[in-house]
Amino acid sequence: MQKNIFNNVSTDIVKVISKKNNEPSWMLEYRLKSFEKFQESSFEQSILFKKYNDFLTKLDLEDINFEGNNQETETEHRGRHINFLQVNNEIVEKNIENSNNVIITDINEAISKYPDIVKSHIEKNPIRDKFEYLADAIFQTGLFVRIPKDVKMLDTIRYINRQENTNSGIFNKNLIILEDNSDFNLFIEHYSSIKSQNIDSIFGYSKDIFVANNAKLSIIEMQLFNNNMISFMNKRTEIGKQSSVKLAVGYLGGKISRSRSYSSLIGDNSTIQDLHLVIGTKEERHDLVTSICHSAKGTKGSVDVKGVLTGKSQMTLKGMNKIEKHAHDTDTFLGGHAILLGNKARANIIPGLEINNRNVKAKHSAAVAPIDEDLLFYMQSRSLDKNTAIKLIVTGFLESILKRIEVEAIKEQIAEMIKFKFDEMSLTTIQDEQEEILAVKGEFKKLCKLSEIQNGEMKNMLVDGKNILLSNINNKIFATGGQCTHEEVNLEDGFIVGEDITCPLHLSKFNLKTGKALNPPAIDELAVYNIKIQDEEIYIEID
Repeated sequence: MQKNIFNNVSTDIVKVISKKNNEPSWMLEYRLKSFEKFQESSFEQSILFKKYNDFLTKLDLEDINFEGNNQETETEHRGRHINFLQVNNEIVEKNIENSNNVIITDINEAISKYPDIVKSHIEKNPIRDKFEYLADAIFQTGLFVRIPKDVKMLDTIRYINRQENTNSGIFNKNLIILEDNSDFNLFIEHYSSIKSQNIDSIFGYSKDIFVANNAKLSIIEMQLFNNNMISFMNKRTEIGKQSSVKLAVGYLGGKISRSRSYSSLIGDNSTIQDLHLVIGTKEERHDLVTSICHSAKGTKGSVDVKGVLTGKSQMTLKGMNKIEKHAHDTDTFLGGHAILLGNKARANIIPGLEINNRNVKAKHSAAVAPIDEDLLFYMQSRSLDKNTAIKLIVTGFLESILKRIEVEAIKEQIAEMIKFKFDEMSLTTIQDEQEEILAVKGEFKKLCKLSEIQNGEMKNMLVDGKNILLSNINNKIFATGGQCTHEEVNLEDGFIVGEDITCPLHLSKFNLKTGKALNPPAIDELAVYNIKIQDEEIYIEID
């Protein structure tokens, strides 16, 4: 029997949320029915994937507040060029001018003003994921889009979601409808506050997408939550004849990111690209399920997932592409690939194909491996330091995803997000490499923040009257005596080759790892100190 980690969610909370939004009775009934289904459902629908969801039962969510609040919160995104700004459970800014019968608004307004449209679409998918049911039961806001026939939206709509409350449980309901011969582009960014690292919060959504015939949709979504955020992201896409859909999601943060993406190609010659990019650090857990169902002729669907993992982070991809009996001339692909930067990172890729028609193309690809050491050596032999070489290799690895993002401004912003994550990845790599330290002989004292000594830098410091040289070489920290043993000259002004440092005055050479004197005139070894890294602070052991 599965542990109930949501004991504090009840029908009373569902009713409170519905009443607060002044919803009609049919909406309350829908919420209560969804909550009942949530309670009945298992964490994973497919028996093939049940092995990989045990982490959910270990969560302690007793203190999460699912009712939310309407507290106005100052945020750094105010005043920027955006269309929607959501802070916690409320959309606090809305900058959109609807014309040509276009409707782009929040879901609560849509329920009030366009009940028939909302009701007819949210009930189209009776079988849902457990956390889709939860989102449908307790959502408090979300996005509603309806693009009418023959309307092409040239500008990209930008939606920023920022979660700033601790121990909160916020869910959205998103409904996107494209009618025949319409175009729509959406860019969504998810952030969270870093005020508290010790109390978990939850954000999730249920997103239903309906694309009619000869329409085109692009949704780019980036998640940069901090490491106390648990997210549940669920989307279902239905695609009509001759229509094209591109869904791209970047998972760049969060304690746990659980994502489910289900796509149905119901119209002849319809296409979908379902793209996922994961950069995991520290102890992040990324749990992804993708599914494409081909039920019409000449359809084309591809899933492409790329993951880069360091520290103790984990990624699991569970994919299933299905081709129905009458889906002739279908082309389907399911790919998952991961690079592991460190021996404690993990990736599980489980691709599956269910084919009920012989006249099709179907293939899958899966690979998990550490970074190519030969390529890394080659790049370092061309005067690149290790950290720069790794970044270039990883960037090239992710290019197959990034090149399919067509809007240059969005591509540039995503590049900035990835750069931020790369910097965090470098710090995590240092911590991972130096987690095993020697037995403590003396007292560990804090030296400085890890970020204060970048790769390739050296710094002389005075600790308890001792001159210490701190060095960052290829993202590995060394602590040695700070002066040459032949004459009292600060080694900070010397130069480093490999893991050896040369005195700037008499050219004596020392190994930073062992302290051994390698070149005269120095004979005596440098003192070598144990260090440890905790909470991104550097500590040194002083006898």
